[in-house]
Amino acid sequence: MNDQEFNQRAYSNPRDGGEDFKAALDASPDRQRLVSELQALEYRLEQTLQDIAIPANLEDRLKRNGTQSSSNGENTAETHKPVPAPRRHWQRFSRPAAIAASLLIALSLSFTVLTSRPTAADMALGNSLLNHVHAESRFYNVDNNIPWSSASEVMQQTGASFASFADVANEMNLTFAEFCRLMGNDKRGTHLVIRGEHGPVSIMFINHHPIRGKVELQDSELRGEVVPVEDGFLAIFGSPDEPIARIRTRFQRQLTWSI
Repeated sequence: MNDQEFNQRAYSNPRDGGEDFKAALDASPDRQRLVSELQALEYRLEQTLQDIAIPANLEDRLKRNGTQSSSNGENTAETHKPVPAPRRHWQRFSRPAAIAASLLIALSLSFTVLTSRPTAADMALGNSLLNHVHAESRFYNVDNNIPWSSASEVMQQTGASFASFADVANEMNLTFAEFCRLMGNDKRGTHLVIRGEHGPVSIMFINHHPIRGKVELQDSELRGEVVPVEDGFLAIFGSPDEPIARIRTRFQRQLTWSI
């Protein structure tokens, strides 16, 4: 079972009891951490649902109010009924509606938590890319200008292209363009290096390997971001002082997949 299938099943059911799921889980500490986090989140959601209390006798009170408002007004001339106090917002709903609203709140909470932090697998991917940049840094000669047509040839082999090469070429100086086995397997990705304001900046992208959300990494020498682009990802690494976000935004807008 590959990481993509495992992550899909883990997010669908972190208590999956399938033998293939258990075997895949036992084979990777990163997967174990991910499942542990998901199970903890699921437990917190269950507790949240239990803690959202429906007011006592809410349904009976709503029915009684409805009956009173539909009466034909007998004896209203002789009796002055007190004006009822304004109902709180939760009193406008029936019990099923209140339960559904509670469930929506909990689901919204879970979505926010899941999408606001990267998974263990995404963090592992980010760290492997960071290590890749360190390992190849001796090849990044910032004085070595090469034409952007070299980047086009490399990208075609990995199923990527830019919406407008001219926009990128006019703004950035290319110094390195190769396809690399960025993930230590048979998947090849494009690895470009441009001349940044504070040294070389690596731009890497690969298709058919989705990530759940943005990953940010930094050590003493490099700072980087990995972001999803449709069914793949885009990664940018440079000096801690480099405007990484600005460079990433430019490439993210231009990058498209042709395969």
